[in-house]
Amino acid sequence: MNPYKSGNESLKIGLAIDFGMKNSRACTVINGEMSQVAQLGFSDKETIYTKPADKGVYDVKRLIGRSYRDPQIQHFKNIWKFPLSFLDNVPVVVRKNWLPSGASDVKDHIHDVLYHYFHFIVALWDLKGKLIENVVCTVPAHFNWYQRRVYEDVARYDTNLCRNVRTLSEPVAAAIAYFNNNPSKGNEILLVFHLASSTFDLTLLQVSGNNIEILAIGGDQYFGADSFDDTLLDHCLTECRRLTGKFEQRKDEFSLKKLFKWKSQCESVRKSVDPNVVHTVTLEYGISLFKSSAVPVSITRETFNAGVTCGRGGENAEIEGSSDGIPGIDVCL
Repeated sequence: MNPYKSGNESLKIGLAIDFGMKNSRACTVINGEMSQVAQLGFSDKETIYTKPADKGVYDVKRLIGRSYRDPQIQHFKNIWKFPLSFLDNVPVVVRKNWLPSGASDVKDHIHDVLYHYFHFIVALWDLKGKLIENVVCTVPAHFNWYQRRVYEDVARYDTNLCRNVRTLSEPVAAAIAYFNNNPSKGNEILLVFHLASSTFDLTLLQVSGNNIEILAIGGDQYFGADSFDDTLLDHCLTECRRLTGKFEQRKDEFSLKKLFKWKSQCESVRKSVDPNVVHTVTLEYGISLFKSSAVPVSITRETFNAGVTCGRGGENAEIEGSSDGIPGIDVCL
């Protein structure tokens, strides 16, 4: 049964979208009640939902609203492991267009990719032609006005159907969700600790009843859960060199495909690291045209802790994003 095909003209529909670094999530709200939830991503040949994408161009969200001459773009070029493409001085994503005659490369502007996501959501839930009262898109706390405006422009796919469109900082969205389930008991100070895939946001909020005031915003837009994965990957490569006596040039010896595969294993370890379990990352590499070898590298909780530091915050600390996969981080806060 489609909840949007009701004959009730007073039906109020809201749409919330979280464009993540690797995957995107969306949900609809009907008359104040959450109705449907989907997790979106790209596979090799199609847009998928209800499960995460198996791979993607991480950090692509950072390119929104930036030009080639932007100093941040030049910084990204030095730290990212994939090449950047530009079209008309605007960063683009290169994707495969699958046709019966074969595959070809297509360059899409970043905002076009967001536009595609939004239209996919509208089509998925049969929202075309329906009046959407409110659209909320969450964005990183460090996004500037222009970057937020790109999100709002994408969401206004039809100004006659989308009445109110706004962006909401991810830490603030986490605070609202927290107090939705845990009503404020008075005047409280809340530290929202948002450790996403590639960003680290700290927001200090003062909450009194239904009023939320932002006291301070800080963090590091170049640090995130991926930093832990990189630390584990460096450890694995160091162990591989120690055990084999090869690959003295660090990551340059390996293809991006292999590095991504190994980093995915490190990510799985980071999400499930257990003090009582010894995890193993297997590094497979070719030693000749027809022969390959594999080096198992053991990772313990002590290995993981060597790359983790944390401090103390306010009266309450709310964990949001991929940081909830790091055991013990709530104790550190």
